[in-house]
Amino acid sequence: AAQAAIAIENARLYAEVGSLATLQERERIAREMHDGLAQALSFLRFRLRTLEDRLEDGGQPPASPELAELRVVAGKAFEEVRQSIFGLRTMVSRSLGLIPTLAEYLHEFSAQHGIQVDLQVQEDRVPGFSSAEETQLVRIIQEALTNIWKHAKATRAVIRLGVQDGHREVTIQDNGRGFEPERIRKGGSSRFGLETMRERAEGLGGSLEIESPPGAGTTVTIRLPRLPGRNGDGPD
Repeated sequence: AAQAAIAIENARLYAEVGSLATLQERERIAREMHDGLAQALSFLRFRLRTLEDRLEDGGQPPASPELAELRVVAGKAFEEVRQSIFGLRTMVSRSLGLIPTLAEYLHEFSAQHGIQVDLQVQEDRVPGFSSAEETQLVRIIQEALTNIWKHAKATRAVIRLGVQDGHREVTIQDNGRGFEPERIRKGGSSRFGLETMRERAEGLGGSLEIESPPGAGTTVTIRLPRLPGRNGDGPD
């Protein structure tokens, strides 16, 4: 009876964790849609209504610059939708594992956005991750790459996985224009993404650090504690 009670409690806790992860994903998607797609569609609706009113009043039809502006905004909204679908579709494949899944994702990301992203793994010290850690790491990497695509004006990025001082590390580094993390944290469209990344890392018992001197690129470092019974390397 005691063992059955423990099993039932573990199942309940596991379900709660799954529900929490689902809610976090919903919040992330809602923020992204609000910050990107919803604002773009609102602008398009406003501008189209303005042009309609102008035509009804006998004004001039839309000029080429006005149509070009609408086309650019519509294109950005389309890319937002594609990126959201792409992010939702990418999950760690248990048959492939983290490294092949990441390699496939980065290849598609590079092809979509024209940003070369390389994956580097320490050959002699491949870090091991649990399934939960793999899922959260993929989400952090996705968020970091989305920021690079939207804000950094970078042409290249590198993702490194390895072990440093017994801790498992993942770094995302780009050659973009950089920013001031403290200023972004106080306000701005990117702060929610940075907070989400940090919360994901801390939820795994780790930490997330951002170094971004203006004009010198950005480096995001995720540090996770060593796995119990291991030295931080891959599975024994």
